[in-house]
Amino acid sequence: MTTPQPPRPGPPPKPGTQPPADSSAPQSSRVGMIVGIAVSVILLAAGGFGVFYLLSHVNADADGARETAQRFAAATERAAQSNGRGVTAADFESIVCAGDFESLRNDIAGLPMEDHSAKAGFRVTVKEVTVQDDTGTIVLTTETAAPDGAPGSADETLNLVMEDGQWKVCGLPRSGP
Repeated sequence: MTTPQPPRPGPPPKPGTQPPADSSAPQSSRVGMIVGIAVSVILLAAGGFGVFYLLSHVNADADGARETAQRFAAATERAAQSNGRGVTAADFESIVCAGDFESLRNDIAGLPMEDHSAKAGFRVTVKEVTVQDDTGTIVLTTETAAPDGAPGSADETLNLVMEDGQWKVCGLPRSGP
């Protein structure tokens, strides 16, 4: 014989649905779970934003360093193709560190006025730019064509420094004594 069940208060559940939860169960576990999920979403969003910011900041630094390297290569190429007459010290002022600029200015000012033999086959390109924090290096490739037409190529590594909020080329080879 079966024992009759006491009647449940409220309407019977609809077919295919769960019966209502016991209203006497504590609601704090649900609230805690919702708060935990919300905190996790906020932390993930903040972490994603942080990673995005750091990566975009690093890329901006590398882009600025690459732009400085390209401007330096272009000015150096113009100087070589015209035996120094195609540039002025002002072409280098914003891209060469203060420690090297005065020497470079003197070198340019001391060039003879006559153009002995412009090097039209002289080309300078940026091969590599590496930055870390406020320093870096650039590798420039210099390609030349000798009078007999034989090509030549050489790489030169120069330093980059952050000076007054701008990337500058530093450590230029010194000419003269």
